[in-house]
Amino acid sequence: ALSAPSAMLPRRDTYTLIASNAVGATSAQLAVHWTPQLHSIPLADTPLNIAISPDGRRAYVCCSRSLTVLDIQTLQPVGPPVPLSMGWGSVTVSPDATRLYIAGVTNSTYSVTALDARTLVQGPTVTLGGSPMFPVNCAVSPDGTRVFVPLAAPGVAVVDTRTLAVAWLDVAELPSWVSISPDGRFAFISKFASNTVAVVDAVTLGIVSRSVPIGAPPPPGFNFGSIFNSVVSPDGTRAYILRSADATVWPIDVATLQPGAPSPALGPARDPMFGFGLAVTPDGLQLLASTANGLCVLQANPLGLTVTIPTGDSRPAGIAVSPDGSVALVALQSPNAIGVLRFVSGGVRPS
Repeated sequence: ALSAPSAMLPRRDTYTLIASNAVGATSAQLAVHWTPQLHSIPLADTPLNIAISPDGRRAYVCCSRSLTVLDIQTLQPVGPPVPLSMGWGSVTVSPDATRLYIAGVTNSTYSVTALDARTLVQGPTVTLGGSPMFPVNCAVSPDGTRVFVPLAAPGVAVVDTRTLAVAWLDVAELPSWVSISPDGRFAFISKFASNTVAVVDAVTLGIVSRSVPIGAPPPPGFNFGSIFNSVVSPDGTRAYILRSADATVWPIDVATLQPGAPSPALGPARDPMFGFGLAVTPDGLQLLASTANGLCVLQANPLGLTVTIPTGDSRPAGIAVSPDGSVALVALQSPNAIGVLRFVSGGVRPS
């Protein structure tokens, strides 16, 4: 009998198969490539991104006009979807798991709203202004005191969660995504118009670097670039950036703020309006990226493609991995659903 290899994510392994009887025995080498399939949970609305609470108990799915809450253990909805008054949204969870922050577009302008994570009762809304151009994301600092919201214009809004005061970071060139290092020291801001990343001191809000290049710049006269999602490794040593133009992931060395060699192309180019997803596993060893080809699993260092899990025409978008590394959730935009992948100590199996 064969058993799955001891691995967190799918991989190729070689096994020795031995057959014997009273006369003798023979053996053969078998190469097995484990390619799991996604189980899906249907939704009433188009999912954009997913956040999992730090205690690993709940997942919050921000859809185009609603918020769905999932119990991580049962993978069942907790109550009906909660209507949202905003679109193009993104959700993040406070470090103490008591608050949700949802950034999105209301009446043709950006805003961010706080909700009680347990009761889902809406708290204050802060209007940020700006001219909506694409779906927005948001990130909360590890100490829970600030929410960063990159806007195409006028810049990156930094909301004080205690006073609701708003400070602004002028990083230019259409900031489109932000991720914060686990120690709360740096914010990495993708800039859609230039294929670069701005690095900001997340405490002082000072600019550390305005322009870390991620591949080639946009062609002359072309107003839009391609980089979008980003994520920081759990140990804070690397940031990873997903480029939509060539479906590659690029690393940034946090110590030197220099880009490294990119991953192989993960699929064809894709319009970022359809959504992208990038997540890192809690051990920092693997990345998950949603592309036009499906859900890609990559080795994190050095970057390399491990396996692509086909998703057909489902248009995978945002991805989240549970804190214990047991479950990955991916937003599937056609049809509206959440894809579920369970990781077990003996390998990977569908949920």
